[in-house]
Amino acid sequence: MDASRPKAGRTRRPIRWYLLMLLAMAAGLAATAFLAGGWILTRATRVALPKLMRSIPAEHGSLQRVEFDGAEFALLASAVWSGISLDARLPSEKGSPPKSMRIKIPTAMASLRGLFPPRFDLKLEGVRVESQLHLDAPRDVPFAGGEFDTPVQRIDDGSVVLPDVEFSGSLRSSIRRELPELLAFARTGLTTRRLSMSARLHFTLEHVPTSVRLETTREKGGTRLRINRQDLDSLSRRYSQPLTLAERELLAVNPLRAPMLLRMKDYAERTARRLARGAKTYNEDSTRHVLWSYWLTRMYGPEFAELAANAHEEGSANSTEESDRDRHNNGLGRDWASSGKTESQVLALIREDSRVRRR
Repeated sequence: MDASRPKAGRTRRPIRWYLLMLLAMAAGLAATAFLAGGWILTRATRVALPKLMRSIPAEHGSLQRVEFDGAEFALLASAVWSGISLDARLPSEKGSPPKSMRIKIPTAMASLRGLFPPRFDLKLEGVRVESQLHLDAPRDVPFAGGEFDTPVQRIDDGSVVLPDVEFSGSLRSSIRRELPELLAFARTGLTTRRLSMSARLHFTLEHVPTSVRLETTREKGGTRLRINRQDLDSLSRRYSQPLTLAERELLAVNPLRAPMLLRMKDYAERTARRLARGAKTYNEDSTRHVLWSYWLTRMYGPEFAELAANAHEEGSANSTEESDRDRHNNGLGRDWASSGKTESQVLALIREDSRVRRR
């Protein structure tokens, strides 16, 4: 019995030794990853960038340039990239030239969420879109530039969280899964993709720098981009006739159209006031409603134009008779826009057509 004990002891010692060796190797690998992981990740990212740029389908635009300062591994299986700067070209729409955007992202973090298949939560902090954004509009639109400045000057202070990004198959296939919904969100402010975003939208209104906060809400299985209602309440107080609650809600759920809608409202009011002062044949109120509804239809179609015009009437101080007259004149503006009339033709009709209801 005693002779067997040393043998058992000799058997146990190598097992402990192997375990210690494995632990030491694991610690060494962890230390190597901690000390050199940033360098490895940086090099790997730089190698992958050309492939990433080529992976975007042509119909969705292109990346012209992508640069970053560095990368590192963080705790909880996260990778962090810093100082990202990129130039993107969006696809052209309705025959308009492609739009270019310069985007800066101080910090991007990808946190591992699952392994089979690999899934990550992607978080972008401090996003800034520096290029001025000219919104799509007819060539003869009179309120998108000049004295009315650029519709959207920049977007900054952005934070975007895109959860559960799946990376399976090729890089191209992964991008094809995500990109259409993200582009739809950028164009319309609505997507079925679950994400969260906050940012500040800057534009100029009547030569006054203006900004509103953007935020996302979940509704009916999708994500909607909205303007913060308190910011719209403050903006409304700048007008002699404050925006109705229905108008503020319409602007809130159409944040990418809001600067142009407000600009359109200002243009119709200014033009109606100028024409009424110059000729008694123009009635300021009827001119404003017909012209505003005309351009709403030219820009966004008759259905949205009617929705916006009705929102203006809901909750207003107008009598029933005044609201009926305004709705009638709004209808004329929609009809003349749908029939392809120019603004000069519409202004002549406002002055001469007996169907226009004047006060």
